[in-house]
Amino acid sequence: RQYTVEGVVPTALVMTSVVVGMASLVACATHGAPHSPRQYTVEVIERSKVPIISHANAVGHGNSPYFDTFNPSYLPPSAGFPGGLLLRLANGTSGESIGFAPCNLTQGSAGSGVQCGDLDPNFDFGAAFNAQDPRAFLYKGWYYNFFYANGKVDGDSCGGPLCSVRLSKTQTPLDNTSWTHIATLPWHRNGCCIRRDTPPHYCIFGEGSSAALEKKYPGTGPWPMPGLGIATTQDFDTAEFTQVNWTADDPDLLGFASSNTKALSAQWLDAIGPSAGEAKLEAGAHPVQLSTGDYIHFMSGPTTQPDQSSSGRTGNYSAGWLILDKENPAKIIQRKANFLSPTYDFETLCHGSTDGTCPFHGERSWVIFLCSAVPTGVPDEFRLFWGGGDGNVGTGVVRVSVA
Repeated sequence: RQYTVEGVVPTALVMTSVVVGMASLVACATHGAPHSPRQYTVEVIERSKVPIISHANAVGHGNSPYFDTFNPSYLPPSAGFPGGLLLRLANGTSGESIGFAPCNLTQGSAGSGVQCGDLDPNFDFGAAFNAQDPRAFLYKGWYYNFFYANGKVDGDSCGGPLCSVRLSKTQTPLDNTSWTHIATLPWHRNGCCIRRDTPPHYCIFGEGSSAALEKKYPGTGPWPMPGLGIATTQDFDTAEFTQVNWTADDPDLLGFASSNTKALSAQWLDAIGPSAGEAKLEAGAHPVQLSTGDYIHFMSGPTTQPDQSSSGRTGNYSAGWLILDKENPAKIIQRKANFLSPTYDFETLCHGSTDGTCPFHGERSWVIFLCSAVPTGVPDEFRLFWGGGDGNVGTGVVRVSVA
């Protein structure tokens, strides 16, 4: 059948029209084409103004004897284990390790919504190999942890210049000796994984930005990697990972390098650029699934060149997010940089104060490093944990909405 349409059709007429073809056309124009990507918004609905774990906190209220306690990774409770946060620990130049503090996500002081105990004095993991930046999760009765360490374990097949991410597992996480080494991976800093009932699983890893971005904005990269990578595996216990390409329907979603070349596929996900508040990328939290089936990955990255902050800039490190397709998590649907920026004294270290009056310690001022996201039980709401000022732990809740 052939149709012609003349004049302007009032909205009321469209709603009641027997011209089915026209009604369908108007609906499509209003809500998007049938296969168009979903668009999301992320709203921060709760945020702690003071740290939930810090050297500055009173004993009995999330105190740590370490000057720098940060970059938390939440471990959910299981039989005989109360749940809590694995933490990166540092005391000046004496090396680093991973510690633990129990946390109750159903109780908390005003503005935090979570209550954490003091650092567990009996758990100190990985000091011999400078363990840092835990990324842990519970899968089929086992706790797995990707973490940074100095060099590979003897006998591991890892090759290349990095080999700095180790994967271990246990069923008794507070027993230091129970963590069984699985592999050393040729990644850097982290592994943030989507665990699926039916493999493949997807893991995001790395830190860096492209040579193209470095050329235009010197000091942003490209070390140690040209961006974020993503790899698949059939089984975490084999640690056999295959890196795959990122894809998108819009080259801008793949970052600065692809935006210039108009590529719709790339081995590395690049930063957008300093003008958008993103000079480099670093994988953050394990992605979590939304009610639509898509996934959200919270990541972090410097908004300026390393160790530089000045008025008018949003900070050294802030947090962004990626929306990943439910069928193919290597496909990016949407992204946003710098949605959560350093604001409070435990994140800015009292606005970079150097006069000795700031009660908060840290390795770097003006930092939010977001590295854990936990479903709250309310659909599309997630409790976040982050390192503040590379020395303290903050928390908040976000609500994700789909248009």
